[in-house]
Amino acid sequence: MLKPLRAQEADIVFLQTPSSRIILPEGHTDVIKTVQFSPDARKFVTVSADGTAKVWETSSGKLLLNLKKQGEGESMPVQKAMFSPNGASLFVYHLGGYHKRLIQLKTGLALNEDSIPGPSDIIQFSKDGNNYVSLGDIYDAKNMKFLRRLKGIENNVLFEGFNTSGKTIVVCSQNDNTYKTYLRVFETRTGLPLTANMSLRDTPREIRFSLNGQRLIMISDSVIIISDANSLKQLQQIPIKEKQETGLMETVLISPGADYQLHLNGKTYTDSSGEYPEEFVNYDSVTVKDIKTQKTIFTRNHLDANNLDQFDLFSPDGKTLLLPFADSTIQTISLANGQTLLSIKSWSGIIDQARFSSNGKSILTVTSDHIIRTYRSNSNVLISELKGHTATIYSACFSADESKILSAGADMTARVWESSSGLPISVASRKTTELYGARFTPDGKNIVIETKEQSITWDIQAAKLEKPIDAEKKERGDVKLMQIMGGDDPENAGYKSPDGQYNILWHHPKSIIVTQLASGKQMFLWNGEMEHFTGVAVSPDSKKLLITSEYNVMQLLDIRNGKVLFTFVLIDSSNFLVTNGKNHYDGTKKAREMIHFICGDEVIELSQVKEQLWVPGLAERIIAGDSINAVTLEQLNVCNKAPLLEDMSTDSLYRFRITPRNGGIGKTVVGLNGYDYREFETKELTKTGTAYEIRIPASEMRTYFDETNSNQITVKSATAKNDLPSRTLTKTVYFNAGKKTAPNLFAVMVGTSNYKDDKMDLQFASADATKMASTLEESAGKLLGKEHVFMYTVTTDNKKLYPEKATIKNIFSEISKRAAPNDILLIFLSGHGVMNEKTKEFYYLTVDATSLVEENLFKNAGISMSELTEWIKPQSIKARKRVLILDACQSGQAINDMLAFNRNMLSVKGDEEARQIKAIEKLNEKSGLYILSASASTQLAYESEEYGHGYLTYSLLKGIKENPAILEDGKYLNITRWFNEAAEMVSELAKKDRSRQEPQVVSTSQFNIGLVDQELIQKIQLLSPKPLFVPGNFLNRDEAIADDNLGIRKMIDGDLQNSPRKRAEKDSLLHTVRLTGSLLPERKLYGPGKRDRL
Repeated sequence: MLKPLRAQEADIVFLQTPSSRIILPEGHTDVIKTVQFSPDARKFVTVSADGTAKVWETSSGKLLLNLKKQGEGESMPVQKAMFSPNGASLFVYHLGGYHKRLIQLKTGLALNEDSIPGPSDIIQFSKDGNNYVSLGDIYDAKNMKFLRRLKGIENNVLFEGFNTSGKTIVVCSQNDNTYKTYLRVFETRTGLPLTANMSLRDTPREIRFSLNGQRLIMISDSVIIISDANSLKQLQQIPIKEKQETGLMETVLISPGADYQLHLNGKTYTDSSGEYPEEFVNYDSVTVKDIKTQKTIFTRNHLDANNLDQFDLFSPDGKTLLLPFADSTIQTISLANGQTLLSIKSWSGIIDQARFSSNGKSILTVTSDHIIRTYRSNSNVLISELKGHTATIYSACFSADESKILSAGADMTARVWESSSGLPISVASRKTTELYGARFTPDGKNIVIETKEQSITWDIQAAKLEKPIDAEKKERGDVKLMQIMGGDDPENAGYKSPDGQYNILWHHPKSIIVTQLASGKQMFLWNGEMEHFTGVAVSPDSKKLLITSEYNVMQLLDIRNGKVLFTFVLIDSSNFLVTNGKNHYDGTKKAREMIHFICGDEVIELSQVKEQLWVPGLAERIIAGDSINAVTLEQLNVCNKAPLLEDMSTDSLYRFRITPRNGGIGKTVVGLNGYDYREFETKELTKTGTAYEIRIPASEMRTYFDETNSNQITVKSATAKNDLPSRTLTKTVYFNAGKKTAPNLFAVMVGTSNYKDDKMDLQFASADATKMASTLEESAGKLLGKEHVFMYTVTTDNKKLYPEKATIKNIFSEISKRAAPNDILLIFLSGHGVMNEKTKEFYYLTVDATSLVEENLFKNAGISMSELTEWIKPQSIKARKRVLILDACQSGQAINDMLAFNRNMLSVKGDEEARQIKAIEKLNEKSGLYILSASASTQLAYESEEYGHGYLTYSLLKGIKENPAILEDGKYLNITRWFNEAAEMVSELAKKDRSRQEPQVVSTSQFNIGLVDQELIQKIQLLSPKPLFVPGNFLNRDEAIADDNLGIRKMIDGDLQNSPRKRAEKDSLLHTVRLTGSLLPERKLYGPGKRDRL
């Protein structure tokens, strides 16, 4: 591997051979002024008032390249950035110092830099993008190689450009001594002049080629000259008359084809509202002349044009004029005869911008209400409205093929839209959170982070950010977190570590020196990659150093050697990511979706390497000194490895092309609305040259579409070894099948209390299913309508629907004929759950079961999770939202069973907790199920007379009855809040009994399943916890008798049996009451009688 070369404009290190590096989210911190698509529209560039430019991926809005200010003290902000015609490179111009660079996008390297004074457009590409010329030097644009210098130009280049063929270059240059201006044509191949110097009387303010490239147009303050672009022979000279009257302004423009001459007339005015007065021109009339005859063709009055840069005055073919008028309209006018072709009126704001598409067939407008609208240029019928921006839109444009629109502005976001529908494609919005400092809590277990808006506590062990301590905005300097920030000279502050061994000298803003006090030895000098340190803190044990940056990054260092232990990235008050030097990572799900790797200009999403590089609990393990043995990013060699996917679909056929790369091609999965629709092996794909294709008739998939929402079709293809998946291709389809109806709820509520073997009987499983059924039926009926709720209550108390395996299977078969994609399927299973120790598969035992231990009987009498998954797979039951509640022992194993590939998961050996976390998230992605299991895979699940239900069922019912926090808007039963609350309550109930039961929750999305009101709450009757009594023991004090000769025990037990209090079924020692005594009773507290569901 070659030595890294730093891209001089960026904060990213690239290698000359493909390598990968993590890209952290860093967005613009000020308004975005201009945007531009690359020629193929796969990328776009934004330039902001914050002095930076950024290159983004169009399809995802992911950051590819970050171009920062240059020069000492960052005195040179980026003013302009533009793609080369072939999209291979990017030209960047920095204001102040005239710093110009050309960046090769494949590598990010800036191999051409100039600091010679000159305008920002002193770089011109040939039409094919193969060459460019800059200040008289010709370069090969593919490899940035210098080719030759033009011979015979003056030292101050004002203009240079290739003709249409690219074979010649026209240069306008000026002699710095004589100030004479010359025009000359050069041969590109040799750099030699083809014409003599043509002396110009006036220095042109604009020079450009005509549309066909055959004529050269030069406009100065006093004259317009049109010449032959090859010989420089003057074809026409048009004088410009200066307006004599004060306050009046005339601007002369030439049409792209050099056929027409425009005279825009207006009045000047001064705007003094800002810090400095600015002068503007408001044009109120236009006159168009034939350039050859100088005859006036037409004149239009009542214009309202004060910012011509925001309007494409000419159509791409140069035949149509576009102008804004005072009546809030824009009009397109034929230049040949002055006929109005189109008039578009704005009813919702002033039209600030108007642009043609590249073929001239469409027009977009931007209005002051932050909405973009598109029209056909031959009709004023609205095509689409693009809504999403929340502030002024400064820049908007079409892609070259007209299929997309790019926009950006004062809300600091750049948005990509589908032009035909107005639907959003991606948003580039990564506003940086400004960190003011951080400190360890005294116990060293947590870190308090100070931002401009609030204080946030990072609970490292729980891997979450606590709610903000306050929301009061701060000013820099208000935060005195550390002694280092409290000195008289914070820019050169020093302070001792808590143990007195080290001195930390912070030289603001980029240097830190750590010295050992006893020996005076410098431990390390830190000049890290982070920019603008804002705070330094030492851990309580004096072993680690915490550094925060002005942006959203914090790093933890080993104080002995300066080694970076991990980097922490704050996304917002709830989301963060942690990564180490080997690119292992951890963080919240939202943060992990926002951050990615790049190999040159290839994006590698974290989800692609999740199995190998995601290390749950990474920060906690690093702080504890654990070794992280997972494979590294470098070992994975992910560059150019995973297959590339391309959507080639039509309205009638969903067609996806898969191009294998270095890793070959393996299994391909097509998903629909969050679940796996179909898997394809390589042999099932259609071979087309070096690529493969998946072809699925649209009519086939549409039977599974949700008519009430957009539908997401996803495609993901793995390498031949199935060790690296491709990026997920997502296609959004909007399908309207007609009148929308409310979804139906199909609920299968199974409770098995009585079994063929009476010893297996349970008390409350049937009651659990019955009570849950009645509660859900009423709650869902209030939300969806009773006619949309279909309840199947299958219990041993219901002889019509008895919990036999065949009966349950038939119910699912019936639902499969009725359920639609926008429906809800809910399954509740209460009873005995067992795990086959040989196969490690979970079974829910039906009424047919005769044993809890004879594993050979489980298959016939129980329902395995693989069977259940097959019965309810989306191809059979189309309901998009699906819920499974398991109130049975070892039900957490069901999660692992449904994760078919879990046994082959790549993970750190011995890292069981991390493996479980990964398994649950993987199931979340694959199954489409929302699962609540009563216990983990090795735990029991309890029922109790004290509550009259299983712990899980009791907690679910109590949550509805007593906890309004689970309700959305105070009335809607939100399934996520409901399940999470029940899981916490079950754990608390188990702790009271000195046992352990930890429900497992796997969620896919949030939705409301019912409505809760006072009527429903009153109908939920729960047992109040009562004391449970076990048989007492009463002895005569007379040692000679030493027995209950008075029969007190029998009398009291008899009374308790007939009282409202409960008598425990077995002599449990937890939370029960035993009455004992001789003459005086003694009361002792133990635990309730309970039974596990095993």
